[in-house]
Amino acid sequence: MSRFYLHGHGSAGLTAEYLNAWQTALESGDPQMALAHTVEVQNPAGRTTGLIVLPSHPMRVAWQSAYDELAYQMRFEEDMPPRRARRALGWFDAAQFPFILPGLVPGSYFVFGDVLGLSAVAMVPDRDREPKSAIATLAACFAGDSERSSPGLNSSSGDALAREVRNYLDSIRNARSCASMHYEQAMPLR
Repeated sequence: MSRFYLHGHGSAGLTAEYLNAWQTALESGDPQMALAHTVEVQNPAGRTTGLIVLPSHPMRVAWQSAYDELAYQMRFEEDMPPRRARRALGWFDAAQFPFILPGLVPGSYFVFGDVLGLSAVAMVPDRDREPKSAIATLAACFAGDSERSSPGLNSSSGDALAREVRNYLDSIRNARSCASMHYEQAMPLR
C-alpha cells in the first residue's frame, strides 16, 4: 500500500520509530532541524532560490503513513469497496506538507510553493518577489532540466543535484537510525 508504512509489516514499526525520533528531536531541538531532508538550491550568485523537500522529510513521511493507515482502515477493516475507498480518499492531498519551514536566517521562512513529481515539494523564501520563477527553477533542478528554465544554469547543474539527492538517499539506506526508509521494498498505493 505504501512506500513507507506497510501495514502488518516490520517496516511499520521502523517508520513509527523514525517518526517518534523526529518528533522528539523537533520538539526539543533547534528549529533548523526541520530543514533536514531538504536540498537548498542557489542561483549562480549564491543566493537561495528555495528548498526541495525530499520524500524522507519527517512531515512527508508522517503524512504518507497516516494516509496509508486510513486507506488500510477503510479498505480492509471497514471492508469498503475499492472504488468507494478511492473516491473517499480522493480529496486528501499531501501537497502542502510541510506548508512552512524555518528560513536560513532568523525571522525568515520557507513557504509551500508547489509539488515536484509525486513525492517532493518546492518551498520558496517568504519574501521572494518572484515565487513562480523560483518554483520553475526548483522544478527544473528536481527534474534535471535546468538548462531550459534558467539561463544561468546548465544541464550539469540538474545532474549535480540529482547526484547529491542520490548520494543522500544512499546514505539514508546505510544508516541504522533511518532503517525505516526501505525504498527497495516500496509498494505503491493502489
